[in-house]
Amino acid sequence: MLALGLSAAVVIAAISLYQVLQASDRHSQARFEETADMAVTQITLRKIMNTLLAAPAVPANQLPPQTADEPNVDDEGEEGADDATGDADATQQTGAQIAAVPAAGSGVMFDLWWEQYETAAGRPVTLPVLELVVTEPPVELRTAQDRIDERQLENVGDALAEEALRRTDRLAESVRGRLEVVGAEDGWRLYWRPISPPARPFLLLSGIASVTPERAYETGLAIGDPDIMWLVLPRDEKNVGPWPTECTATLRTEFPLAVRLSVMGERDRLVDWLFETHVSAPE
Repeated sequence: MLALGLSAAVVIAAISLYQVLQASDRHSQARFEETADMAVTQITLRKIMNTLLAAPAVPANQLPPQTADEPNVDDEGEEGADDATGDADATQQTGAQIAAVPAAGSGVMFDLWWEQYETAAGRPVTLPVLELVVTEPPVELRTAQDRIDERQLENVGDALAEEALRRTDRLAESVRGRLEVVGAEDGWRLYWRPISPPARPFLLLSGIASVTPERAYETGLAIGDPDIMWLVLPRDEKNVGPWPTECTATLRTEFPLAVRLSVMGERDRLVDWLFETHVSAPE
């Protein structure tokens, strides 16, 4: 009986040790997968910030002149003006008059704002949205259009072939997409969603925690909202205050110098990344 008791104690100890080792192995594997996913996410976001595209610009003094149908009216409502005064104004253009302006048809190329959203339970939350244009897809682009093999292009015309090739990843000129937060059962998630050309959303981060009272005091976010925040470093050298959480840019000179992402994840895992931006603009 003594031998059986000692044997049982050894077996129980071995089983307990095995369970502890298994739990530790599962925890280590989960941490490894989590670290790998975070590394991929960081690389993807860095690629996005390094391939930003700005709208083409033209000097304001090169804009089309006033048409002859539009009379030159001075402040007193009289048509015409003194020729000498007009010549002086033409030769003494201010910096604002010759500053670059977006080319015709250019839209917002970098837009960071906050969007109101109502959950399934009817509770309003505020979600950050970052919409931007990049020169190439940061992830594999899976559009709704069927992929066309180059060998299939031999039986179609040149125009159709060019259009088909433009649908592929390697010839895409630019991609407009959003970095948006979506609610899920395991918390909040951060997705990259291509807008033009349209494609399936790509999951970047999962398990984003909701804002706690302590974090609400630290960040200024509302309790229950997703604990994620985008901030931008303006190009204005005089800016010494807090980094803005909203930004709208079209020209390269309006883009931020850097973009910061702060996220609180599971197990109080705080992610705080800073990405320097690289902006290109077509001539």
